[in-house]
Amino acid sequence: MPERAAELRAIFENGFDEPFMPQAWPKLNYVVGGASAGFARYTDEVRNRYLGTDIAFFYRGISASEGIFTVPIAFADHKSCLIPDSLFYEFIDIDKEDAKPVTMDKLEVGKKYELIISNYSGFYRYRMKDVLLVVGFHNATPLVEFQYRIDKTVSLMGEKTTEMALRTAADLTAKECGFLLVDNSVYADTENMQYVYIMEIDRVPQDLTEEKIYESLEKHLTEVNPSYGDKVKSFCFNISGKSLS
Repeated sequence: MPERAAELRAIFENGFDEPFMPQAWPKLNYVVGGASAGFARYTDEVRNRYLGTDIAFFYRGISASEGIFTVPIAFADHKSCLIPDSLFYEFIDIDKEDAKPVTMDKLEVGKKYELIISNYSGFYRYRMKDVLLVVGFHNATPLVEFQYRIDKTVSLMGEKTTEMALRTAADLTAKECGFLLVDNSVYADTENMQYVYIMEIDRVPQDLTEEKIYESLEKHLTEVNPSYGDKVKSFCFNISGKSLS
């Protein structure tokens, strides 16, 4: 298709300072994909760099190989509605010790639950290790947002920093320091009792230093998980008095 190739070439030769997708596909109305939790930072970047403001996002809901759990009910909305007859759900309140599983009619807005499913493929009371936040109801059916996975929690001294908290702290640090956070990973250094952040960053301001990133990240980690800050103040001091965090 030489004519189409020429059209695209002309668009690309103008550079990418402005979103190119409305030019390449003028009739494009919306894009479907995953956009909550760890995908959120990429959703924003795709919109700013490629889509612009006139093309809508349609988040596809929560699903896995074990089943399809939720369905979206609106454009550009992270929350989605549980599908009552897709499989059988049970939920455990993660903030309550010795909590017993409850069915979906017992869910409360504002609480976080671990998802348990039973399905037609043979899974019986299978713990997904996914945490869902109940944000409202569509008629009588809960609306939820995926938060994080339980098995991706860092805890050196009982602070239990979740994947979501680690990710939020990194995103807030990137915003405050003015760089683009492409991706990050974290591991717990048990020998030195500290979190080790590995960050891939871009568009770094000239005056930005590692010390500024460290200070910002430390501040935001304490904000998103106050227990982390308490543990740092109480226990994590070396001989010089500088916190190992």
